[in-house]
Amino acid sequence: RIAESKQIMMKLKQLSSHECMQFFRSISLQGKADVYHYTEMISKSSSASEAEELMQGMLMRGIAPTTATYTLMLKKYQEEGKMQEVRQIVEELEARDSLRDNHLRSIVIYAFCRNHGYSEAEKFWNTFKRRDPKPDLVLYNSAVYMFTRLNKLYEARMTIREVKQAGLHATAQTYTPLIDRYANLRMFEEVKAILEEMDSERIMLDKRAFNAIMRTLSRSGKMQNMYNLISNMHNFGIDSQFEPRLILDFLVCDENFHAKEKHLSGDREGPQPGSPPQPPTSQEGQQEDGGQKNFP
Repeated sequence: RIAESKQIMMKLKQLSSHECMQFFRSISLQGKADVYHYTEMISKSSSASEAEELMQGMLMRGIAPTTATYTLMLKKYQEEGKMQEVRQIVEELEARDSLRDNHLRSIVIYAFCRNHGYSEAEKFWNTFKRRDPKPDLVLYNSAVYMFTRLNKLYEARMTIREVKQAGLHATAQTYTPLIDRYANLRMFEEVKAILEEMDSERIMLDKRAFNAIMRTLSRSGKMQNMYNLISNMHNFGIDSQFEPRLILDFLVCDENFHAKEKHLSGDREGPQPGSPPQPPTSQEGQQEDGGQKNFP
């Protein structure tokens, strides 16, 4: 039976969406579909309603969902903003005292936050943390994200401190929501402090953190630092692809930068309107930021 279940799973993973559904209906009618097959089909479903039909079919056959099944359902509902359904699953799991998986809890927090239910997310976090105070890094990361969305930046910093006190190793994903929030608020010294902390712990930046830092540099007018960061990005294995808003920030600040560059260089002409921004010379870059070649 186990060997047959594995063979079925392999076939489900290999088939195209249409063929997969036909094959699944066939094994379901034969009574061969188990919870793993249903969960795989839910992951492949194109909408929350399709996933819901699969879930109902599974329950009608007396097959109990697993944590992975509930996690996928929560993701489907969250993606479509169906927060009432998210709440129903949370209530159902809490009633059965089954909401103990930290990954599942993190999905709930992200679901609330991404649909502007920040106070619900915080209430959920506080409730289970009092009852079962053993978060893992995945759950702590979701809490840092939640506190930054609530603009409770002190609590976000304290959560990161708690991560370390718990003997866990923070990653770029832990720090990036805070970097992003500080950048949006133009709190440049706080961004610098976070980067120094990450550097001391040898934590590499991820792509989202790079975007946030680029925003910070562009808004502070530190163009030489931006050019240096871009030129060094490949050393981190990160492609230099940034969000449109970031490029717009860059263009606005770059115009101010070139006006200052023209003033410093005397009668040398600046760039013509509409021309692409040109990097300053190393000498001018040193005049701009005290000779520092890297941010901060």
